[in-house]
Amino acid sequence: MTETSELETPRAPQPRGGPHTNVVTLHLGVLGLLSALSLWFFHALWIGGHPGSMLLIGEVADSSQQVWFFGFAAHSLQHLSSPFVSNLMYAGQGGFNSLSQTSDLAVGYLLAPVTWMLGPIAASTLATILAPIASGYAAFCCLRAMTTSTSGQVLGATFYAFVPATLGPAQGGHLMVTLLVYPPIVLALLYDLLVTKHRSPRRIGLLLGVATIVQFFIGTEVLAMTAVVMTLGLVVAWALAPRRTEIPWRAIGTAGGVAGIVSGLVLSYPLWVALAGPQHVTGPAWPLVPFSAAHVGDLFGSIRTSHGRLWPGTGKNLNVSYLGWGILAVFAASLMLWKRLAWVFAVTGILTWTLTLGRAFTSTSWWANLVPMRQLSKLPLFDAVIPQRFVLLEDLAVAALLALSVDGWLRVSRERTSTGSLRWERLTHAGIVVVLSASLLPLAVDYRPLPASSVHEPWWFTHRSHSLPSTANVLVFPSINSMLWQASEGFPFRLVGGYAIIPDANGQSSTIGLQDPLDRFIDHAENLAQDLRPLSQTELQQAQDSLRRRRVTHVVVLTKNYNAGYVASTMVALLGRSPKIDHRVMVWAEVATTIPSSVSPHAALAVDACALAHRSSAAVAASCTATALGLS
Repeated sequence: MTETSELETPRAPQPRGGPHTNVVTLHLGVLGLLSALSLWFFHALWIGGHPGSMLLIGEVADSSQQVWFFGFAAHSLQHLSSPFVSNLMYAGQGGFNSLSQTSDLAVGYLLAPVTWMLGPIAASTLATILAPIASGYAAFCCLRAMTTSTSGQVLGATFYAFVPATLGPAQGGHLMVTLLVYPPIVLALLYDLLVTKHRSPRRIGLLLGVATIVQFFIGTEVLAMTAVVMTLGLVVAWALAPRRTEIPWRAIGTAGGVAGIVSGLVLSYPLWVALAGPQHVTGPAWPLVPFSAAHVGDLFGSIRTSHGRLWPGTGKNLNVSYLGWGILAVFAASLMLWKRLAWVFAVTGILTWTLTLGRAFTSTSWWANLVPMRQLSKLPLFDAVIPQRFVLLEDLAVAALLALSVDGWLRVSRERTSTGSLRWERLTHAGIVVVLSASLLPLAVDYRPLPASSVHEPWWFTHRSHSLPSTANVLVFPSINSMLWQASEGFPFRLVGGYAIIPDANGQSSTIGLQDPLDRFIDHAENLAQDLRPLSQTELQQAQDSLRRRRVTHVVVLTKNYNAGYVASTMVALLGRSPKIDHRVMVWAEVATTIPSSVSPHAALAVDACALAHRSSAAVAASCTATALGLS
């Protein structure tokens, strides 16, 4: 038997009736199952009111950022402006590079009509609900090409769509690692290239190139991880039977060449923008990247460990690497039934798991150099990959193994069943599927629908923001939530500050732009309930210089925030005048032309006396500071 014939698995026997009708019914049924599960998990987003008024309760900053980028994609398409570099955020600081972010541009463009009609929150909600449906359906189509049992295909696809590694990030506004259609598409195309050969290498290369282009504009992290894991899989497939495997080098070269040409023509400029363009960043995007790592215990323990990453609301705080004893027990029982294809997935999955172990940058031990990600992170794009996210590709291998395990047990059942009774065969089939499906129970019993809360847009944004010039550079407190409202109103002005990845003086990520005392002051006021301190005289002068350098035209303080008084007191000192009160919102207009040349020498003392004492009352704090400085 040749390697090709051993790896190739025929399609499942068609049920009686019209083949086309039965296939369509099957696919619609799978989509219905995935849709029902997704709507249940995310029902809080659509059952509690208008779909454009609810956000999942997770990482508020990241969720707001996701909504902002949906609005940004629709805005750039509507105005035919650059989708790569913009000053709608971080105005006066050079703007931001969207390709250094988790901007999901491809999805934002696809759902632009939804954004135009219902707003960016509704578009983000729809994308969040559709993501696991699309991922699971892509996995189902992939598994259908490699396995024979429809039940196993549905089981594997359902697992892949709703693992903790995708549901957790969905709650935190991380669509780029929830929408996972690219890995199963690439796997299916490679399987067709090497085994089934239904398509020509040129056509496979074309499809692979198009899929790569789309994935680039969804997220480069999954793109880079998929390239590594698929290469590992090809090496494993060859290594398990090198003498019997006839590698179709010409077909691989043709497909790779076509894919490279197609994707290269489209992505050459965007790739330059991402790696060397304006406002690009070098090195890890977030501080947690070098230290994020999984642990062997995360496979068996559902609750977060000191090594795992917690995403609140996914049942009992499941860690993203959790598989549970049920799945591992099924694999242990199925080892003797696996054929070569299953072993390819098993070995590839184990190697992928080693990539989740992190970089061990802080270790000087000899073993640390053996950690794969320590070497891989030296390559472009990979320095920004969070190692634990390789579990997303590990989960695809697990999904394939689940489907192949069902195939193995059904094959043994058919071989050992001699009664010829169709009823007995169906009962045996159902029993096997039920037992193997039970392997998902440890995951299922820990899941809960993800909670959401309503979004209440401030009055100033709905009634006053559109009166500003579109070229106005506006500093709003609170800053991160203002991104959400700025996008909801169609970007009536440019936001000073924000929440994105921009370079510091060395070109490395400054996380959210914390480059001077003004940024740190706003960030601390928005995120700290305690441990605040007034700025020193030197820091006040630096913050005022930053306002001048960024050409800030308006400052707006929404007074319902707990630390509004702290911010209002500081702004009175920086701007040298009291604000105008507009429906309990503090506004300083024409800042760029009226800002003092320097901060009052008594500013630090005045703020120290008023800011924290009246932190929750903006009106009292502003009046206190103005009186202390002798301002009208």
